[in-house]
Amino acid sequence: MMDAAENAAKKDPSKRTVTEQQLVDKHLNRQSVKNLDHKAHEEAKIHGSHFW
Repeated sequence: MMDAAENAAKKDPSKRTVTEQQLVDKHLNRQSVKNLDHKAHEEAKIHGSHFW
């Protein structure tokens, strides 16, 4: 089951709200959130909205 932090981590980083980014930052110690955030950054890099 996905929670709010995981859902926020799946979004393109440039399209996250401040609240969503805070959730991701707060939960980066969880492997699932870290993996989803990393994947979102990689996809943004591939598709041109990269700012990491």
